[in-house]
Amino acid sequence: MRGKRVTIFVGESDQWHHRPLYLAILEHLKAAGCSGATVTRGTAGFGAHSQIKTATILRLSVDLPVIIAGSFILGLIMGILEGNVLSPAVRLAMAIGFVGAYTTFSTWTYETIRLIENGSLLPATMNIAGSVLVGLLAVMGGLATGRML
Repeated sequence: MRGKRVTIFVGESDQWHHRPLYLAILEHLKAAGCSGATVTRGTAGFGAHSQIKTATILRLSVDLPVIIAGSFILGLIMGILEGNVLSPAVRLAMAIGFVGAYTTFSTWTYETIRLIENGSLLPATMNIAGSVLVGLLAVMGGLATGRML
């Protein structure tokens, strides 16, 4: 018997019975006795209607390290400058000016909105809650470290 190649396009956020659709397809192919199957990821493309589609998965794995580091650095700068002769407004402007060039809050916000628009409410909520919680903890850690220096 000669092998056949089949290509199936699904979104990373597509679900079947509360599980990722691509995993369900792989499990079905394995159970059906297929000799192999591979899931690959495309970041963007377009189809018959020429509408460009992009991969909008939960971005915590990409954005969260930047959010954590940026939050920590902001807290660190504010902690170091605390008690300095500079006014609180000038200290904050300096810290945000430096850290603002480093973090990409607008990208994180855009990706979260895309998740919501695609109906991926749970990943969007996890993105928001996880980023805010970890960001707050990182700022607290940065403040504590800056105050000790």
